Amino acid sequence: MTLRRSRRGRLSGSRRAGLRSQVSGLRKTEFGETARMADRRTVGEQAKSGLRIAAIMIFVFVFFLALVSSTGYLVGRNNGEMTGKPHPIGVLILLALAAFLYRTTSYWAPWLFGFLGYGFLRLLIKGLVFGPYLRQPASRTTIIWYLLYTAAAIALTIRYASRSPKGTERVGLVSFVVCVPFALEYQSYVPTLIGLGLLGIGELFERLRHRRRKSHKIAGTLPMQLV
Repeated sequence: MTLRRSRRGRLSGSRRAGLRSQVSGLRKTEFGETARMADRRTVGEQAKSGLRIAAIMIFVFVFFLALVSSTGYLVGRNNGEMTGKPHPIGVLILLALAAFLYRTTSYWAPWLFGFLGYGFLRLLIKGLVFGPYLRQPASRTTIIWYLLYTAAAIALTIRYASRSPKGTERVGLVSFVVCVPFALEYQSYVPTLIGLGLLGIGELFERLRHRRRKSHKIAGTLPMQLV
């Protein structure tokens, strides 16, 4: 009996080793196929993808400049001076840009998470370590504040790297982005806090809505099960 059991144990161990080798072989072949597919791209396709990325970056830069300039018209800034008279054109342009952001949240939300991660690393390495020694030195207290702000924004947007925002989450994302030009115009951190708070509130409301829908579905299925 002991010999049979030991043989069975040996057979099962060999089978396990064979299965592991098969799985590792499949993974290697899949990785090799993806690498081959990447290598099969022609020079023209690689150039097109590079031009596409460059066009996206230029569009984002121009869009942000339009957002900042429309915010300046809205708050009544003229030649760098606050006049206190908001321009109606600024209001219309800002509303149009906010509507465009709302319609395209599923496209730029993952990029926002990546941009925040890059900004956090840049602040951590260049700002916190070399900040006091730059040409325009920045206090470490200010850098730590921006690090905390960026870390909180990353924690609230990390989920959009794997899924698209929904409902009030989209409103919170648009509010978060729109508040950044207001912080630049007023030269204050208060709008950034408002945008961060609206981002968190939008996600909280969406979670509550999701729980309500889930509870209603469960409550609707219980009578059917009882019958």
